[in-house]
Amino acid sequence: MKKYTLLLILITYVFAVNVSAQIKLPKNETQHTAEQKMLPFAMAMSLSVLGEMHDDNYLSVLSVFQKLPHWSAELKPVTEMSKDTADYKRLDISLTATKALRAKSNDSDKWQMLVGEQFGTIYALIKKSRLSNDSINEGDLKFNLELIGILAEKAPIDIPWNVTAKFKEIGKLKGTQNATSDANIEKIISEVKNILNIISK
Repeated sequence: MKKYTLLLILITYVFAVNVSAQIKLPKNETQHTAEQKMLPFAMAMSLSVLGEMHDDNYLSVLSVFQKLPHWSAELKPVTEMSKDTADYKRLDISLTATKALRAKSNDSDKWQMLVGEQFGTIYALIKKSRLSNDSINEGDLKFNLELIGILAEKAPIDIPWNVTAKFKEIGKLKGTQNATSDANIEKIISEVKNILNIISK
């Protein structure tokens, strides 16, 4: 479990750093790399995690995104939250940023953000469970998996087909028996890792 989690964070971080070096995107949409096209997804995933809990690694990731001019002002309050910010306040700051970012986003970016938020929530569910030794709420986990699948069926045409296909595969995991077992949690994390690998190429 731990090795998958660390790898997932590393891939997300590398993805963020790679994209931050490509701030000047080509005017022709067809020239965008998968990384560039999926930037809102990775940003929203990181934002979702930090809305649920403090995480040094995802804070580093979001700090990279915060350097991008298009999102700088909205993400600043999130990146400036202290480690001991109360849960209710953390969530409120994150939701305020999310609302502001959606207001300035096109339909495709909004879709990416919705999917990214589900991935962030899944990560937070797993991480909180490991930190507290409490069971993961299987209903919550399956809800997020199902929502990813539903959103994948309505993917905008500019989303890379192989990414959409992987989103659909993850959505199917909602039907897994005993979805919160260690083996199935590792499978979910492995699938998320695969998606981030695909996006970061």
